[in-house]
Amino acid sequence: MSRQATVVLGLLLCGLPLLTGCNMLGGAAVALIPKPPVPAQHDLADKRTLVIVEDRRGMIQDPSVIRQVNASLRQALEEEEVVTTGFVPQSELTALEGELGDAYRSTSLQQIGTRLEADQVVYAEIVAYQLQMGGGIYHPAMALNVKVIDIDEGRRVFPPDIDPETGVTLSATSVPVRTELRVVNRTAEGAAAQSIASRELAAQAGLDVARLFFEWRRPEPGDMLRDDQR
Repeated sequence: MSRQATVVLGLLLCGLPLLTGCNMLGGAAVALIPKPPVPAQHDLADKRTLVIVEDRRGMIQDPSVIRQVNASLRQALEEEEVVTTGFVPQSELTALEGELGDAYRSTSLQQIGTRLEADQVVYAEIVAYQLQMGGGIYHPAMALNVKVIDIDEGRRVFPPDIDPETGVTLSATSVPVRTELRVVNRTAEGAAAQSIASRELAAQAGLDVARLFFEWRRPEPGDMLRDDQR
């Protein structure tokens, strides 16, 4: 039976005079109504995109975690058909970083995007990172600051400088995204625990950043029984 049918049945039953506990049934029926979708925060243009994920504070020892966040972000944008015109290969960004050396950190995103022939840059800086609480207890969490630079327009388009509805000048230069997975005892997983936790966190963090750019639905009550939080 579909969720909609279950809700209708609950409402019909509450109309029967001999049935008791209708308030409880009605409440349960309402709880089954699907949650409304979460709208995109920015209409990302469908054009050649460079995705940059950086850990400028050096909090993550394993560079593969950063690559996994990047890959997850790009995969979600592809699957949701937000970007269909392609991405700048990460190998080209790595080569440019090597070419610029120490000057890379002071090179603007506009310049990097132009050098790599990107039309826009989706930039995410990791500003907080946590895996283990102690012993075998893991509570993975990551925070990122995200912005989008339109290379063609030569400016940051997300977050905008001015609120399009009110015309008020905005001070934020990036949008915070926080990913937090449930607490898990991974003692039984031994040496592999950290790798598993970091991989799951990176995948979810990339997805959470991508969700800024497309409509999605929050997990329903029954979905929370799953291992992941997608």
